Amino acid sequence: MGKRLNLIAFRVKHGLKQTEMAQICKVGLSTYCFMETGKTDGKLKAWDALKDHFKLTGEEICELQKKQPIQES
Repeated sequence: MGKRLNLIAFRVKHGLKQTEMAQICKVGLSTYCFMETGKTDGKLKAWDALKDHFKLTGEEICELQKKQPIQES
């Protein structure tokens, strides 16, 4: 399992808190946090809401959905 580092970076780049992103995605805060940490894939409607809000392309959404492996020390 890996985190969605692209999604986290996107949120930070736009100066948004997790609560604000959860509202944009129309999900609860815990669901959004699970989306970032890769514990859930999130429902299509959440990704569609994000896509519509930021006017993203399908390719851009796919990049945000990618999970990056966590490096363990």
